[in-house]
Amino acid sequence: MKKENVKIGVIGLGIRGRSLIGSLLACEEVEVVAICDFHEDRIALAKERIKEKRSIQPIVYQDYKALIDDKNVEAVVIASSWDEHTRMAV
Repeated sequence: MKKENVKIGVIGLGIRGRSLIGSLLACEEVEVVAICDFHEDRIALAKERIKEKRSIQPIVYQDYKALIDDKNVEAVVIASSWDEHTRMAV
């Protein structure tokens, strides 16, 4: 029986977020299906890396609440700055 992959969304695509995406992409059981950041350059880098490793195009958000509300996302990794992290997690 084949297991289904966990569909992950990542909020925050700075250094920490990009590093976490690299770790997530190393797990065969994980799909990064959505990403979120305010900065277009960070979004572009993350999209390129995901497409290169998995040949998929993640959904892009600039509003973290929209990513959290996405029914296709099963788990969320919050890699935002420390001053925003708690507010987003709550």
